[in-house]
Amino acid sequence: MVQMDMTREMEEYLNEIHPSYARVVTLRFYHGLTVRKIAKLLDTTEGNVRVRLNRALSALKVLIKERSALNETHIAK
Repeated sequence: MVQMDMTREMEEYLNEIHPSYARVVTLRFYHGLTVRKIAKLLDTTEGNVRVRLNRALSALKVLIKERSALNETHIAK
């Protein structure tokens, strides 16, 4: 149950970031593809995949912190 909730929550976060970022996160962490395989699949360079992953993870970090702060505000009231 907790795993399902976490997956649903992560899907919500992925829907909020740029689609090209969400795509590389999904391929890397949900499907377990290497950066090299993702690059071939998307017909781009490995460097570009790394940049997208970095930007995606940064964006997700901001979203998670924002939502966490919002939830803490609601709990404190």
